[in-house]
Amino acid sequence: MAVDENTIRELTRRAISELGPRATELNVKRLVNDAVKKLEAEGGSTSQPLEMVPGTFHLAGTAGENNRLIVTAFGKNRVGIVAELTQALARHNCNLEDITQKLLQDYFAMIMIVEMPADASMGTIKEELAGVGNRLGVRILAQHEDVFTTMHRV
Repeated sequence: MAVDENTIRELTRRAISELGPRATELNVKRLVNDAVKKLEAEGGSTSQPLEMVPGTFHLAGTAGENNRLIVTAFGKNRVGIVAELTQALARHNCNLEDITQKLLQDYFAMIMIVEMPADASMGTIKEELAGVGNRLGVRILAQHEDVFTTMHRV
């Protein structure tokens, strides 16, 4: 059984917290990869605590988990990009918390911070946004805020 994206996000968050100042990209990747391999070997079950570093690092419940997405869009400018994206998000009861956009000659670039409801399926939202992007000829990327933050951490 494959480990889902929410579990990987939680493992990443926990690894960063546990490593503190030693949380380099390589160290976090190593811990998370080891934990994912262990979970997959155990059938992907997250019902039991998962020790990553003996006695210190455990996978626990995800209560209070941040449910924000970072959505980026870029491509050739055309009418209706913002309207179609926000309509797709509204169909999933997502709340637009912040948005910035820029036109660079004939090109459109936008970043949004979006709050998803607790019961939302990030996979479903990402699929719909990809469909919107295909229809509009715009590249759309949606990532959980925790993943985005971890990837862009210096």
